[in-house]
Formats: sequence, C-alpha cells, structure tokens
Amino acid sequence: SSDAFAVVSCFIIDNELFIEYEACGVGISIFDLKNYIAKIPEAKKWIIYGDSARPETINHLRAVDGYNVKPCEKGKGSVEDVIDHLRSYKKITIHPRCRELINEF
Repeated sequence: SSDAFAVVSCFIIDNELFIEYEACGVGISIFDLKNYIAKIPEAKKWIIYGDSARPETINHLRAVDGYNVKPCEKGKGSVEDVIDHLRSYKKITIHPRCRELINEF
C-alpha cells in the first residue's frame, strides 16, 4: 500500500497533551507493521485505534501480531475535527525523538 502509517504514544495531564513516541512510514507491508509498532514501548499494553476503512490491517494486527487494535470511523470533516481538537489543548509537548511528528506540526 502507498498509504501513510502512523502510531503515537501519548497521554494527557491537566489539558496538556504529551506525545512521547512515534512509529510511522509510507508503503509499509502489512507484515512489517508490527516491526514499526514495536518501536513504541509497551504498545501491546494499550489500545491502538485504527482506520475502520482498513479492516484487514486491523484484523492482522490483532490476530497475527497480538496488538489491541480497535476501529474508529473517519467521517466527513474528520481532519478538521482533529485539528480543532488538538488546538483545544492548553499545551502540546512533543518529545524530540518524534522527528516526523514535529515536522508535521
């Protein structure tokens, strides 16, 4: 696939978003996704939300690779909604090791 792939590890404290790890790439084989996600410590411990338009990827990551992936719907205007949501935080802190995410921001 030529789709972009991204996973982040983040948490919220007092309306501040902290992003501590990233795993991302483009054109990654479904069989290699686990190697990217494994860059995030304890990724199997947490829920990962994935694009519901890709149920085969979600099923593979669950059944074959053992990740707790749940589908989420992307509706019309979802990109704008996410941007508005991010802007609602008092502060966003991105760890320096998350170079791709820093470039995106």
